[in-house]
Amino acid sequence: MLEQIRSISSTGAQAYRITGLPNVAFHLAYDADGERLAATLGGTNGLRLYRAGDDEEIARDPDYGDSAYWADFADDGRLVTSCLDGKLRLYGPDGDLERTAAAPGGERPYGVAFTPDGSRTAVGYDDSIRVDVLDAASLALVHSADTASADNGSLSNVA
Repeated sequence: MLEQIRSISSTGAQAYRITGLPNVAFHLAYDADGERLAATLGGTNGLRLYRAGDDEEIARDPDYGDSAYWADFADDGRLVTSCLDGKLRLYGPDGDLERTAAAPGGERPYGVAFTPDGSRTAVGYDDSIRVDVLDAASLALVHSADTASADNGSLSNVA
């Protein structure tokens, strides 16, 4: 349940509190209009999608094999998520799952982000220094970034 605390303001004051979740919310993302809020959850609890401003859950996908770590909205309303089960998931503007694909560059995809025009998606990994750029419609690999000079750690966050 999404519980309104007070109006959103430029002060950074808490606007909402999500209650009743089965596990920790690892990431929260608003769509471009600020009308929907995505929450990626720990465990195998997947994704919850809420209508911002009231307590209505408008979509849910609990079919995740591990913790869901990141979510990003394209300007057209599509949503992409990453999960430590090795998969990326693409949802349409209506919240329906459109495509699931294995992440091409690691077993633990972490950060995901759409390009500004929504045509591609970048993914970083918790278990490698690879960053992949995918076609945002098919989730097929377009190319991988040159990360040869990054010789330790991971490149888990992308923007």
